[in-house]
Amino acid sequence: MTVPGGQSLPPGFGGLMNSPPSDPLLLGLSCVAALSLLYLLLVFRPRTKGGSTAPPVVTSSPVSKLPVIGTIVEFATSPVKLVQRCYEDYGPVFTVPFLHKRLTFLVGPEAQEPFFKAPDETLSQNEVYGFMKPVFGPGIVYDATKKNRQVQFQSMANGLRTARLKGYT
Repeated sequence: MTVPGGQSLPPGFGGLMNSPPSDPLLLGLSCVAALSLLYLLLVFRPRTKGGSTAPPVVTSSPVSKLPVIGTIVEFATSPVKLVQRCYEDYGPVFTVPFLHKRLTFLVGPEAQEPFFKAPDETLSQNEVYGFMKPVFGPGIVYDATKKNRQVQFQSMANGLRTARLKGYT
C-alpha cells in the first residue's frame, strides 16, 4: 500500500485503511467502543448537583489522584481513616461517590437527627435501606410497609431492652 507522497507501508500495516468506510464490523466495534466509553464516563463522574443545600462531594483522595477511584481505594484500605479525613475536611455531612452510587455520611448526633426524625414522605427509609433486603428478607423491616415496619420495630425494641439483654447472657 502506498500513502500520499509515493511511500509504501510495510506489509500488514494499514489493514484498517484498506477497509471500506462502511465496513459493518468496524462500524459496530466503533459504536460499542464509543458507548462503552460514554457509559464509563457517566458511571465514574462525580455528581456534584444538588444546589446549595446539598452536602459537599468528596472527589479527591490523598491515596490516588484519580477522581472517584481514589476514594474507593482509600475506603477499601481504611474506611475509618476516610471518614475521619472527610469529617475534618468537610464537616459532619459529606458525600463520597462510589461508582454509580453516592454514600452520604452523617457524623454525629446533630447531623443524624434530621435523618431519623424526617417523615417517610420526606425521606423514604425503604429507598435508603433497600440494600438490606437480602439480609432481613422480603417484607421484613425496611422492605415492609410503614405499618408493618412500625410493628416489627416495636417487637425488636422489646427484645433489645436492657433488662432483656441482661437475661440473654
